[in-house]
Amino acid sequence: MKKLHQYMMILLAGVLGACSSMSVDDPYVDSYPAGFSALEYMSLHPELRMMQYRDYVSDYNTQLKENLGDAAYNAQKSTDEANLLANTEAMQAIYFDKYMAGGTPEQWAAALQEKAEIEAAKAAVEAAGGPTMADSVTNAIAGKKPKLWNTIVSYVTAVNLVGVDNDFVVLSALPVDEDVISQQFLMFGRTHGWAYRACRPDELANVNRVDLPIYKQQAEGVQKAENFVADTNLYCQDEAGTVRVIAQ
Repeated sequence: MKKLHQYMMILLAGVLGACSSMSVDDPYVDSYPAGFSALEYMSLHPELRMMQYRDYVSDYNTQLKENLGDAAYNAQKSTDEANLLANTEAMQAIYFDKYMAGGTPEQWAAALQEKAEIEAAKAAVEAAGGPTMADSVTNAIAGKKPKLWNTIVSYVTAVNLVGVDNDFVVLSALPVDEDVISQQFLMFGRTHGWAYRACRPDELANVNRVDLPIYKQQAEGVQKAENFVADTNLYCQDEAGTVRVIAQ
């Protein structure tokens, strides 16, 4: 989930800057590395598909709101979200899907535990006769917000198609826009060192990108278009998620 936030910020704020920083003389602007597959690239970076889902849902809901009017749309949206959040199976189908939310059972369990602890503390405070009668630890827990659970809710509701009963089935049937995925690699992913394919057995000992000078150069804050340093290497990713340079 942290990666989605990072990639959303990058894609929304950085792609245009990256494009403007690339000259027409760049040797890799209009070509892909050998064996490039949009689907494999997307598999390594599921956030790209996630954003396609979110864009589709946003466009769909915006059009529906225009058709129904604010009042009717908001009422339907509230009902839809309440029904979705009351359906654990539907929530988990979305949350555990690699491309819709990318959550894990461990994250789900931790969120439920946090939520239960807060609710138990609130009940204890009420049973004690209010905050002044409960101990400080219980009061402190009762005053917290279930951040982990709220994060799950935000991811699930971000792909809620208002007026649609089974969001997961409908979204799963949407074709992948491979052109957009491919263009993202050319315009942004390649120059920022994103792996484009899985590592082969003979590449598993290749240099980790974090050990290269370019990693530090690009990691030192947000760079402006005029002084952006493009990464001209190609990378693969191993099963542990380590990005390794491909010998060229």
